[in-house]
Amino acid sequence: MNLLNLSRDGVFADDAAIHMVARDVAPGQSSPIERHPDSDVALLFFEGQGEVHVSDRVHTFKAVQFAHARSGTAFRIQNTGEINLRYLIAVCPPGRVEHPRSLDAKGGPGGVTVLKVDQYDRIPDSGYVRGGMFFLEPGGVIPQLSQDESTKIFVVLKGECELTVKDVTKRVVLGDVIVIPPDATHRLRNPGAEKLAMWVTVAPNTSPSHTRYEQRVDGSWKRVTPRAGERL
Repeated sequence: MNLLNLSRDGVFADDAAIHMVARDVAPGQSSPIERHPDSDVALLFFEGQGEVHVSDRVHTFKAVQFAHARSGTAFRIQNTGEINLRYLIAVCPPGRVEHPRSLDAKGGPGGVTVLKVDQYDRIPDSGYVRGGMFFLEPGGVIPQLSQDESTKIFVVLKGECELTVKDVTKRVVLGDVIVIPPDATHRLRNPGAEKLAMWVTVAPNTSPSHTRYEQRVDGSWKRVTPRAGERL
């Protein structure tokens, strides 16, 4: 488990499945046009407000919101506010990037979905990435699970959580970014008095998407979900 915070600049994750970094755009400025021909892009806008421009439309947003750009979609991000726009960008998987001169429709019309963090919104179905919002009520527990061959990233947007990864427990709070490597078992508990809200990104989107474990009498955990193409 790698525990970071949104106050940190630079790289948050960098492996074969996902490359996630923090970016800043100054007031009145915009990011360069970019297109990822072989990757999907997940974005979390956590400070400021702006617009995502594609070939045939403009999506407005105000932090905190998140978005998904389908592979092959050219887009740019404009800061329309009075403070720096700060956001995470996750490229799933890392790959070549193009910087066309205009917002052409090579990837098809649309291509970007902007979503909210106060409801169970999900990234559209994709073989490259899955994720969206996750909530856990006070006192709630998520039993042990893991993701085969996928990297999982949690970003805490509200509340607090006790997160146990490979039997190491840490308390995570607002603004924390937690990177869980492939196959790492983990479980969650909300010890606080308010509802936990986290943005989750998992790459790649494998099947089965989740594993399930049963706890034995001695407290150990037994995996009961087979890997793809295997039997237990």
